[in-house]
Amino acid sequence: GKTFVSPLIPPMGYRLIEGFEENAAPLLQGDVLENEAIRIRFSPDGGILSLWDKKEKREVVEKGKELNQLIAYEDRPFQYDNWELAPYYKEKSYRVDKVIRREEIRDGERVGFAFIHSYCHSTIRQEITVLGNSRRIDFKTEIEWNEPHQILKAHFPLNLRVREVRYDIQFGSILRPSTQNDPWESAKFEVCGHKWADMSEHSYGVALLNDGKYGYGSLENDLSLTLIKGGSFPNPNASKTIPAFTYSLLPHIGGYEDGNVIEEATLLNRPLKALDLAGSFVKEVSCSLVSLQEKGVYVDRVKRAEDKESYIFRIVEEHGDHHAFSLLLPFVKKAYLVDLMENRVKEIPISNGQISLELAPFEICSLEVCL
Repeated sequence: GKTFVSPLIPPMGYRLIEGFEENAAPLLQGDVLENEAIRIRFSPDGGILSLWDKKEKREVVEKGKELNQLIAYEDRPFQYDNWELAPYYKEKSYRVDKVIRREEIRDGERVGFAFIHSYCHSTIRQEITVLGNSRRIDFKTEIEWNEPHQILKAHFPLNLRVREVRYDIQFGSILRPSTQNDPWESAKFEVCGHKWADMSEHSYGVALLNDGKYGYGSLENDLSLTLIKGGSFPNPNASKTIPAFTYSLLPHIGGYEDGNVIEEATLLNRPLKALDLAGSFVKEVSCSLVSLQEKGVYVDRVKRAEDKESYIFRIVEEHGDHHAFSLLLPFVKKAYLVDLMENRVKEIPISNGQISLELAPFEICSLEVCL
């Protein structure tokens, strides 16, 4: 039951592993958590006072601030109680800083602290952990929320200077201002984002990932994520039964493209699954259904065709660039470009199990393959 970093797994495939080779686990000493890439110093209330990037020799936390500040705000919108967030919600705020217990977590290569917070009639448990060689910090969160008309946000004041933040949307991303210089910018105080939001300078940035919380905010260098919205209509108990969720902080070199933000967010939302195959017979040690080496191009979905004995691959470009690349499909006999209704447009030639394709910025390609 321990957590280990797995060897490289083939894309859309599997690898048989007989026993794990345990790597060096992060070090936990006093209020400091450290691995090969970063060093974290915690405050008594569970905030992060310092996040030092050891490889880049750079402090990530804005001077005098803390990362992962949990703040509750009074939330009484004009209407649409569980949907609308009024622009004046920050006028009444309450810091969630009472920690009733702190526990150490030593789970193989996953090491960190669990902080149990008490706030009014509510309880928040957070496991803040890192792996042995990763910059990513995970915040696994369980909340019992009994505060009607209060919204809970996690704030990350970063040592960055930017004017825009990039937010993930389906098959792409959008830029929104982090300033409020006019009414149009001020109206964008809360932004919808899917799996990640990224605040980057030219050579360094920080992404905030999540596996199910889609309300982001940014003001200057403060990036925030909405965790709970305690509305009472139409369901007064909606916020009381929130399942466990995880959000993550990912410092990275370069922009979101070079920092592997999309890849890390995908791993958070679709983690690897381990199966016990003791006594089973598997012919190949490893196998891959499909692979490509082009950065910025992703096989987002694989599904059965609606009315044929074939499969549909949804391939997308997410870096905003043109790409000419090869797709390796070792088991495919025929391939066709299809439209969204899965009507065949044209046949694609296959050479040694490879298909050559071109994609424009943010283009979506649907490919039908016959095995």
